[in-house]
Amino acid sequence: MAKQRTPAQLEREIAEFTAKPRLGDPTWEREWADLLSEKHAKARLPTLGELAHAYSYIEREYVITDGRIDAEQWAEGLAFGQRSSVDTSDKRHAEDALGQLSVGKWLRIAERANYLAREQGEAARYDK
Repeated sequence: MAKQRTPAQLEREIAEFTAKPRLGDPTWEREWADLLSEKHAKARLPTLGELAHAYSYIEREYVITDGRIDAEQWAEGLAFGQRSSVDTSDKRHAEDALGQLSVGKWLRIAERANYLAREQGEAARYDK
């Protein structure tokens, strides 16, 4: 499961990254982007229950190919799947997904879900 950093931890990690930059290293650059995304994110992380509802919605609305769900589908599921019924399988898929993506990626998905909800005249669900 992705860890949530305190603001002090986040600042310390950012200082460590800038002290020894490894430009050109894709892993370092991805982690750097995630740290910056987390620092500047205006959204909160979705809960496991919210992800299960989103998964249920995605399962009904899309064809899931090779078990892959893209960020836009997750955002739509988070924005509009709150009324979906869930079962044990949905919860298991949501837990797996939560562990596969970084905190920064989930925050960007939550921000996109907020945007989609507002576009439809609904309240944002993932504001801090």
